Amino acid sequence: AEILLQVGKQEDALTALEHAISQGLSTEPLLSTLGEAYSQSGRMEDAAKTLKRAVTTTSSQSEPSKAPLRLAQAITQLGRFEEAEKYARDSFSQRPSDLAAYVALSNVLMRQNKREEALEFRKQMPKPEPSLIVDDQKYELSFRGFASHNYAQLGSAYAAHGSLSVAEQFFIRSLELNPDSATTALLLADLLRRQGRTQ
Repeated sequence: AEILLQVGKQEDALTALEHAISQGLSTEPLLSTLGEAYSQSGRMEDAAKTLKRAVTTTSSQSEPSKAPLRLAQAITQLGRFEEAEKYARDSFSQRPSDLAAYVALSNVLMRQNKREEALEFRKQMPKPEPSLIVDDQKYELSFRGFASHNYAQLGSAYAAHGSLSVAEQFFIRSLELNPDSATTALLLADLLRRQGRTQ
């Protein structure tokens, strides 16, 4: 479902997630991802309702949940700023180093005309540390990853428009640059399956 969301197939992601949850797999990560899928599809009320379930579902994950942040963002879009602030603060307390948590909380404070608090909060935002290129090999690897990602995105775009042979060539180029990309391998495999080339 997360891969489907990344390539812009929100409806397919929704189908997969709703099916999983209907089978009793109502885990916090599934509910959180379903809420994100609703949000990306513009179904903000459904997103808020689902993300509230995610927030109240006990998770065995070692990492803090993304559900409070996603819920704050969804409720902000619905104009319920006071409620959104509560979840933005919850997200910030769980993920104090997450830049997105700073942005969500400062935005909802601004929406409530709490300008001074929002500006003070923005001053505390962590600055992204500049990454230094230490040698040519690392630069080449980062460029290859960037190019590979762009080829995969082009492949997805052509596939969505039915140009399967062109899409296949872009996926192959992507894998030539980054053979370890599981996402691109999955996209290419699905494209071949759709053409009946199962082997």
